[in-house]
Amino acid sequence: MTPAEFTLERYKYVLGQKKDLNEKSFKLATVYQAAVILACGATYKVVCDARSGVVTAQEGLAFEWAIFGIMTLASLFFALLIAGGLLSWLKYRRDEADIEFAVTGTCRPAPGRSDILRWYETYLIIGAVAVPLIHLSILL
Repeated sequence: MTPAEFTLERYKYVLGQKKDLNEKSFKLATVYQAAVILACGATYKVVCDARSGVVTAQEGLAFEWAIFGIMTLASLFFALLIAGGLLSWLKYRRDEADIEFAVTGTCRPAPGRSDILRWYETYLIIGAVAVPLIHLSILL
């Protein structure tokens, strides 16, 4: 394998990894979305049961705190996975730029701090932080 072929294969690999990271982020978001909907359904069930007298108010509150704890852990796990994926994407972007520079002598500029507002991962992390905060504000 010649150096040019190796560089081309490496470039294809890096682009493929970036694509895979994007796909995995969307799959994680789908699973997290399902967990949030499940938590909302559980909260609704607890409130209905507490109003109808199936569970006492104290038991209902205990169940709600348990749901809050589970949702907080799920949100933390989700945010960490998305942040890790974002850091991996940045690493692959640097690899891509290195290959472009080696082949053409130029490369696209590196992502800047203001670019963070354009990435969907930013808003997924903000949402993951907001969900437990909203749940907490309802509990208090």
